[in-house]
Amino acid sequence: MRKLVFAVLVAGLAGCAKTPSSDDCWSNEAKSAVGGEVKQVFLDALRPVAEQHGEVFDDAARKKYSDALTIGIDQAAVKDTAKQSVTCSASATATMKNVKTGAEQSATFQGVSYTIMSGEGGKFVYQVTNADALRRVDSWREKQ
Repeated sequence: MRKLVFAVLVAGLAGCAKTPSSDDCWSNEAKSAVGGEVKQVFLDALRPVAEQHGEVFDDAARKKYSDALTIGIDQAAVKDTAKQSVTCSASATATMKNVKTGAEQSATFQGVSYTIMSGEGGKFVYQVTNADALRRVDSWREKQ
């Protein structure tokens, strides 16, 4: 009898997992999580460019670039819905502030793909699915 009660409780708790919906594509939580992932990918892509220009790209330099970089996630749309996940697409705008002059330069990447999945504790897990395309710095278009 005890095993049956335990099994029912476990089954009941498993059914409580929060399932993402299409509305979650443009939630503030999604924009923040995806923006953070895009920022890390963008910083990884900056390393070889900085090194080509003779800059040392150590932890201090990465932090300096990270502090000067903001990522905006816009124009989110639903690409696909599945039983336990939603796949979304959005544009990302990276704005880098020059620490010496204060001038800003922006670039946009259309088509950031990300999946929202059910996670532990009723939270969602966000995964950028086309990070390889984001790493190609030439795929970002300078914003006019």
